Amino acid sequence: MVQEGVNTEKLSFIRIRPSYSVKNFNCGDRDLDDFILNRASAFQKHLLAVSYACTDSGTGKILAYCSLANDRVALDNFKDKTEFNRFRKKSGFPNDKRLKSYPAVKLCRLGVDISAKK
Repeated sequence: MVQEGVNTEKLSFIRIRPSYSVKNFNCGDRDLDDFILNRASAFQKHLLAVSYACTDSGTGKILAYCSLANDRVALDNFKDKTEFNRFRKKSGFPNDKRLKSYPAVKLCRLGVDISAKK
């Protein structure tokens, strides 16, 4: 369902590059605001996380953003080896693909500007 008053034809999705500077964003969470305003570009530059933003095409205003990072699912994420083995079996990994860890993508941050909420 699309929020009333939001024109989805005017939305763009961009990758925030290290040289990109976000001037204004307020989601009501100081840590999330600080990240997109001051640290997202550095995280991208140092390959720690990649951030993507949903912007208003007309104004360029960032309406929402998320940051993704590489991660892994490993034995040490589970309370014991039995639980990890259940995860692998339930996920459908064939026996020859039962590794000690699996690549994953972590959603590190997700913020929606107050002006775009509802």
